[in-house]
Amino acid sequence: KRQRLARLIEQASSIVDEAISEHCEGKRLVASCVLFSGGNDSTVLAHMMRPRVDYAVHANTTIGIEETRQFVRDTCAEWQLPLLERQPPQSFRDLVVERGFPGPAMHFKIYQRLKERSLRSVRRELVASPRRERVLFIAGRRRSESVRRQDVPLHERQGSTIWASPLAMWTKLDLSTYRLVMGDVPVNRVSELLGMSGECLCGCFAKPGELDKIRAHFPI
Repeated sequence: KRQRLARLIEQASSIVDEAISEHCEGKRLVASCVLFSGGNDSTVLAHMMRPRVDYAVHANTTIGIEETRQFVRDTCAEWQLPLLERQPPQSFRDLVVERGFPGPAMHFKIYQRLKERSLRSVRRELVASPRRERVLFIAGRRRSESVRRQDVPLHERQGSTIWASPLAMWTKLDLSTYRLVMGDVPVNRVSELLGMSGECLCGCFAKPGELDKIRAHFPI
């Protein structure tokens, strides 16, 4: 297990290096950012990548549990990792009033409105000249996580944003092994109780009884 973990850590670093080498294309890399939702995967990713990034980025979806946001803030403060926490211009409540409660078919639209727009805000802050500059976003997407993510690329470029997914080949067991071996990866209590980060509770893929479980642990 330790040998596999060592290979995966080396591979993760190589994926980020390759993303920069292939997609910068002679442009200036203005910042490297790790996306930090506060969930188990993103906490491992942030722990691993913190020595080589300039910022952690947290998309405050306006429909998450505050304890998760505070976990992200406290963890970044402890690691002395600058945090960029940004909210979308339109809240989840406004979206529901406008379009109704979302289901699976609305997931992409909700992602665009709540998360992508927050990330775009960070990109605009960091990239002054999109033609001459690039920003790197390091995400915790894994291919074994779901059918929707089974083909997630190791890296790609979208405009002035370079995306890297260094955990793409990792399994849940690999993440657990990393935590066990490192010994100092913090745990978000929300993730422990709910089995998810609690960073976005839009309900697009909610399971029966999910809301009752959330209310039981985190009553409003």
